[in-house]
Amino acid sequence: MFEPRIFLYVLDRYHWETIRMQELVGYCKTCKRKMYCNDGFINGIVLEDKSLICFDCAEEEQ
Repeated sequence: MFEPRIFLYVLDRYHWETIRMQELVGYCKTCKRKMYCNDGFINGIVLEDKSLICFDCAEEEQ
């Protein structure tokens, strides 16, 4: 379906590495913006009908 993207950040040998995984999970129902799962957290809201809505569009609806 969608391929995950993995980011690896290394500052230098004295600092920790940060591994971040980002996976495209769908599109916002309202504005059609790409919705990603970042390290296990969706950057939006899953609605009852299992569609996705971004935080910006959810704020506008309230």
